[in-house]
Amino acid sequence: MNTFLTSSANVKYDIRRIPIIWLGSDSWLTVSNANTTGLKKADDLAKASIQLRVGGSGVSSLRSLRPKLALELFGVDHTWVTGYKGSSDLLLAFEKGEIHMFEDPQDGYQSNIQPREKRGIAVVLWQTGIIGTDESFRRSQLLPHVPTLDEVLPKDKKHGARWQAWKAAVIPQAFQYSVGLHPATPQDRITILSQAFAKMTQDPEFRADFEKALGEAPDAVIGKQADRIVKDGVKKLFEDYKAGVDYLRDMALSK
Repeated sequence: MNTFLTSSANVKYDIRRIPIIWLGSDSWLTVSNANTTGLKKADDLAKASIQLRVGGSGVSSLRSLRPKLALELFGVDHTWVTGYKGSSDLLLAFEKGEIHMFEDPQDGYQSNIQPREKRGIAVVLWQTGIIGTDESFRRSQLLPHVPTLDEVLPKDKKHGARWQAWKAAVIPQAFQYSVGLHPATPQDRITILSQAFAKMTQDPEFRADFEKALGEAPDAVIGKQADRIVKDGVKKLFEDYKAGVDYLRDMALSK
């Protein structure tokens, strides 16, 4: 999905033709270094006394684009530092003060962020949440205490291409993990496999292993509902949020 948003010419398939039988959502967290920035919550951004350095990986990665885009929406002075290989490098740069903010997946909260919260270093300012077909943002069940950006961003900032870009950048989180089939798969096979995935997610041993690895229950969306969520989301990207997708592409190219 990153590839589609920033360089659709490289995409060699049409996800709208792929039957989706299983999907799981994910929310990402924007984390600030409380020691180096003095930020305790999103409202503090308006009085930041330093130019914030936002860390990221590749310039076309949504984990790089989203926190930068959020600061643009808030109208906060910042600089963008990309090229980090992943969470380990970003965390090291975060603790050394090379960067002040970065985005991390909710699955890494317990191991990466929570220990640093307890040490007074890290503060989670917001999460992406999961955007529904009605364009409302839902907090992750794993982190119900963390507000979404939609909740902390002033209402007068929610307009134009930038806000469309934020919605476009969050849509893929509704189907962060998905299983699809070949477009020519017969319907009866799709039904059988959907039922098999549904049984798998209710298996006690599978659920225990899943929760141990990711810290949340494997309550994914199965079958026709999963397929509908993906198709609706892609439709919004192609049609409703075109200006937002163009904005994200321009951000990636301007680095």
